[in-house]
Amino acid sequence: MGKKGLSALLVIALLCALGYLALRHDQQQAAAPVEQAPWLAAQQDYLGSLQALDIEAPGQPPVRIERHGEDWVVPAKADYPAARQVLADLLRALRE
Repeated sequence: MGKKGLSALLVIALLCALGYLALRHDQQQAAAPVEQAPWLAAQQDYLGSLQALDIEAPGQPPVRIERHGEDWVVPAKADYPAARQVLADLLRALRE
């Protein structure tokens, strides 16, 4: 193998090493921890003024829950009271 062949092989090996390092760097950046912060941090007080929720779950009909005074009801079911603990958990999850 001549000088040109050896030089070409060295250049190819160097390019492969640089490519490997670039891929590894991208993978490390992708695996960096995500900073956890409330999604709606700027609007934490919006829950106090919330008057209604439209809840949709896959495979289920949509449900609307409205606030009547201090109580939450389901208007489509003759103002049937909403499950307090389930609603509290949902609102807490939205706040966090």
